[in-house]
Order: sequence, then C-alpha cells, then structure tokens
Amino acid sequence: MSEQAYRHQEQLLRALLDQSHDILIVVDPATLQLLEANARATSSLLYAHEELLALQITDLASSMQDIFFWDEVASGQITEISALAGEWQRKDGALLPIEMSLRMLQQDGRTLALVVARDASANKAVEDELAKMTSALRATLEATADGIMVTDLSGNISNINHRFANMWRIPQALLEQQDDQKLFVFLQSQLHDPQAYQTRLDELFRTPTADGFDTLMLNDGRVFERYTKPQYLGSAVIGKVFSFNDVTARVLAEQELIAAKNQAEQANRAKSEFLSQMSHELRTPLNAILGFAQILQEELSSEHQEFVDHILKAGWHLLGLINEVLDLAKIEAGRMSVNLEPVDLPAIVAECVALSMPIAGKYQVRIVNHTRGQQVPKAMADATRVKQMVLNLVSNAIKYNRTDGQVTLSIEQPSGSQRLRLIVSDTGIGMSQADLDQLFQPFSRVGNKQQIVEGTGIGLAFTHKLAEMMGGDIGVSSTEGVGSSFWLDLPRQEPETAAASPAAMPAAEPAASGWNVLYIEDDAMSTHLMRSVIKGLPGAALQLAATPVEALELARQTRPRLIICDIGLPGPAPAELLLQLRTASGDQRTPVIALGASNLQQDIDAAL
Repeated sequence: MSEQAYRHQEQLLRALLDQSHDILIVVDPATLQLLEANARATSSLLYAHEELLALQITDLASSMQDIFFWDEVASGQITEISALAGEWQRKDGALLPIEMSLRMLQQDGRTLALVVARDASANKAVEDELAKMTSALRATLEATADGIMVTDLSGNISNINHRFANMWRIPQALLEQQDDQKLFVFLQSQLHDPQAYQTRLDELFRTPTADGFDTLMLNDGRVFERYTKPQYLGSAVIGKVFSFNDVTARVLAEQELIAAKNQAEQANRAKSEFLSQMSHELRTPLNAILGFAQILQEELSSEHQEFVDHILKAGWHLLGLINEVLDLAKIEAGRMSVNLEPVDLPAIVAECVALSMPIAGKYQVRIVNHTRGQQVPKAMADATRVKQMVLNLVSNAIKYNRTDGQVTLSIEQPSGSQRLRLIVSDTGIGMSQADLDQLFQPFSRVGNKQQIVEGTGIGLAFTHKLAEMMGGDIGVSSTEGVGSSFWLDLPRQEPETAAASPAAMPAAEPAASGWNVLYIEDDAMSTHLMRSVIKGLPGAALQLAATPVEALELARQTRPRLIICDIGLPGPAPAELLLQLRTASGDQRTPVIALGASNLQQDIDAAL
C-alpha cells in the first residue's frame, strides 16, 4: 500500500473514531502512557489532543483503587474487563463518572490496551436521586407510628420498618435470616385465629386493587388494626402495603367505658327499684296515718284537733318528700316521659293561684295575677307537669316572702323567640350570688330562712329538669333583701298546628243510693281505713276480699256497682283479673279502680 493510501485510510479511521459517543483511548500497558484518544475523549475531559497524549492513564484515574487496578494491568494480571465503574479527573479538576471496558490489542507485534469509557454522569444523577428517594422513603417508614410491611403480589416482603418488627416482637436472628416464609409463620403463631388471618390474606392477594381493614386479636391480649392498600407503579399494581396500628389501649378503654356504663345503668336500675320499693313500703303506712287522721278530725273534740293537725301536717310533708324524691329519681334514670299537647297557660296559672291562696293567707302575702284574661298562644307542654312546676314557683315565692309581701305573675312573649315566658316575682328575702350558684341543685335550701321555711329542697331541681324535658328552660334574677324573679320558658304552639278545643266532658251521674262496693285488699290496716271511709257514705255497703278467688265469688253474689282492687295482689295479671271481675259482676261496664303504692313502671302500666 502506498504511503498516500495508508494516510488516507488512517484519516478515515480517525474520522470514524471521532464520531463515536464513547471515549476511546489507547494506552501502552507497560508504561501506562496515553498513545491515542478520540474527539469524544478531548471534549469530555477538557484536554487538547496533544495534552492528553502527554499524560499517563493514572493522571486521569488517580484514586488509590484506580492506581492498584492499572498496576495489575501493567503487570499483565488484568487483560480484559467490562463495565467497571469509576471516576476520571478532568482538566478543570472536576470528576467525571465513567463506566469503562478494557481490551488488549496486538499491532505490529506490540500489545496495546484499548479503553472504551462512557460518560455515566446521567446514570450517576439518577442513582443519586434514587438514593435520596430511598432514603426519604426509609425515613418516612421509620418516622410513622404504625408498623409497615410492603410485599409484592406473591407475598414476598420487600420492606418493613422497625415499628413493625417491634410491634410483632420479631427476634433479631429471624430478621437477619430474611426468610419470608418463616417470618409469616412467626406472625401467625401470635394470632388468636391464625386460620382466619391466612384466609383474609389470601383474599387480599387475589384482588390486587382492593383495600382492606381488619382487626387482629393476639394471644397475649393485644389488638392490632390492619389497613391494606395496593402499591402502584404507574397504573399497574405491583404489591401491597400493610399498615398495623396497636389499638390495645383504646380497646381496653372502650371496654372499661362500656363496663362502667353497664355498672352505672345497673346501679341506676337498682336505685330506682329500691326507691320504688321503698315508696311502696312508705306510702302504705302513710296512707293509713293520713286516712285515720282525717277521720279523727271529724270525730275528736276541738281540744284534740291541734294534735291531729300536727299528724296531718307531718304526714303530708313526708308524702310530698317521697313523691319529689321519686320523681327526681325517675328523671335521672330516664324513666319519666312528658305528654306534649297544647296547654292554656293562663288557665293553669289561674288554677295554681286558687290552690295557693290558703298558704298565701297563712304567710300574709298578696298574689297579683296579671295573666288573667291575657290573650297568648298556647304552650306545647305537659299540662299536669306545668301545673306542678307553677305551683312550686308560686309556693316558693310565698314562703320566701315577707309579711305583707307580694307575688306577681305575668306572661311575656320574647321577640324573635318561639317560647312563652311565665314570670313569677316576689318581694321577699332575695338571694346572694352564692345562693344562686347552687339554686337548682337537689336538696339545696338557700337564704337565711332555710331553717324555718317548709320544703324539701328538691322542687326547683325537679322543675328545672322538667323544663328541659319539655324543650324549655328556667332561670332567676335576684337581689338580696329586695326579692327574686323566676322565669319559666315553654315552647309555644305553632299556629298551623293548633287543634280544636276538646269537647266538654259530660257531667258525671249522681251516685245511686244502696249500692255495694267490693274492696280487694290483703293489708289489714288499709282494709280498716277503707271501712271507715265507706261508713261515712250513705247507702254504701263495703264487701271485703283478701284474694282474687274470694273477690270473684263475692262479685257473683253481691253484684257490686264499684270495685276497688289492690294491683299488688298475687294471682292473675291485673288485666285478666279485671275481665274476670266484670264478668262475675254481671256488667262489663262496672268501674274498677286500681290502687297501688308501687312506683315501678310495670306496675303503673298494669294499673292503666
């Protein structure tokens, strides 16, 4: 080949090498001198061609590891290598990440080393970013309070955090084995129902896109909640993420709360039943005390009337106390209900004023009723309970007043409110702020007159609770030494729901003379009292029966016009006994009065 042709071929070869995207360098393996380099090498390393050829390869690859590598190349220990990662130093001092291959060539009996290197800067950046993301993910997993386990769709574990290992109390030796099968067996060994756990796990892996929530009970009493989410790569599901939360403390707290609630309800029931039973035991003798005292009032001489009056006063006070305590207990136990209906508030106030006149005369207090004739909408309330509340407020206003004092009643309609407001004002002793703070508490008696004013200290607390039950409210303003003003708010009836007034009840027929009364009672004292009451009624004859069997026989014989029956008798249910008695008397319309001292709801329902 002519010299010109040789040069032409050399130029063509160099042009081809310069077009390569890889760095191409020829090195003398014996001296490590650079013999040739292509254009990509000069542009990547920032050296001119002549500058590069003046260097040894160790001037570029200058780390201790690289020097050892090239020493092994020079000694002939390394003759070929692929994809070796490293860094070469550029002319400006910066390091260029490369991925290098080495191969030996023979030319004219001489051994040369061909180094092919690729700029790995982009790969390094991706690796760095991936390392940062992995580090952030690991930090996130470790920072969460939940135990995290990540698996592929085959159930192979790809990641867990320390919280997971601690929650499941996984031994370090088991973690180091990295045996997923053994790890799952260890987890299942701690579960109260491992078979259910495995079944649920299989379901989750069969439906890759499904979420999951389960509660896991462990043998040691702990409770875990497990949340399951699919792990996506783009739109494809590649695995599952399991999050475990130890909720043992919450579950125990809930169980304790339920136990405490049940215990409180049981105690409430026991209290209510105890009070109801006590009411029966107290009312029965009280009935005899009050009944006989009333009879004695008519029969004793005037010099003994004072003694009977004291008996009656004490008896009625005791009965009032029993009734108020039981009513309050029923409200607190949630056993009292109210019947809301349209109520004529001025009419109830007028009735309560009339009933309060005797006590007002006793205390020398005037009652001024401004509600008389007032045209106001009807209230939606329980008429019986409203009467009870108004009587309580008026009674307090009288008893805590001064001689020649005044009680004033009025009704207002606050603007913008759907309520009626009854105001009961007095000119009495008034109350301090300390009194006001405890006013609506049960058994609270306020003011300097608390030792001489009759009462139980329950009425206002009961009135307050009743007002709330009817959707109303109660409040007070007071000035010590000047007087007090109580207000009672009740919901008012909407005009469109107003109902027609009920038809007047027909007048009761006068009682006929010469008729039998059948009294069914097994208590001797109550029987004796009823005999004394009936004895004073002209033409009435009392027939006594201690058992339902005796009562049915007497009903057949005497054909009573009225039957009075204790509902606490042993034997048939009250409804059944009622039917039998009316059949035996020969008239299904025979009136039957049910008597009972019990306050239990089932006895009230039975009586009704």
